[in-house]
Amino acid sequence: MGATISQLWAPPIIQVGFVGLPSAGKTAIIHKLSRGQKPTLPLTDTVNTTYFFQGSQQYWIFDYTGDERVRGIWKNLLFGREAIVFVLDSTYRENTKETREALWRVLREEMLGPQPVLILANKQDSPRVMATSAITGEGLVVGLEWMRQIVRNN
Repeated sequence: MGATISQLWAPPIIQVGFVGLPSAGKTAIIHKLSRGQKPTLPLTDTVNTTYFFQGSQQYWIFDYTGDERVRGIWKNLLFGREAIVFVLDSTYRENTKETREALWRVLREEMLGPQPVLILANKQDSPRVMATSAITGEGLVVGLEWMRQIVRNN
């Protein structure tokens, strides 16, 4: 009876869909949040689900693969989720165009509704990170040069 009564005042479970390109670190982030550790699992094949509490809030996480074959149906997979987390790999300089296209695909889907989208720039601890700082100037010239190349090539 005690568990039933406490559930009456518990906040509802929040369903969250995690998406991003392969190897961006979606599963690693989920394992860190839910278990406090980095996983030693293979890449997600299609979908993994995880429940965990953060404080008194329970989350139901849907970890979707970022494979090209599945990105086309992210809209269907994310339908009904209350929030979306898009994870990008901050070290993957070679794939910024593909990351941008995948992110815009998520943001443009009118069928999804008004869910909030959290964008996590993962792997900030890597020496290869594409970091920027208005204080030190780090990454600003590199960013402008990247933008110039994209504008000139399109």
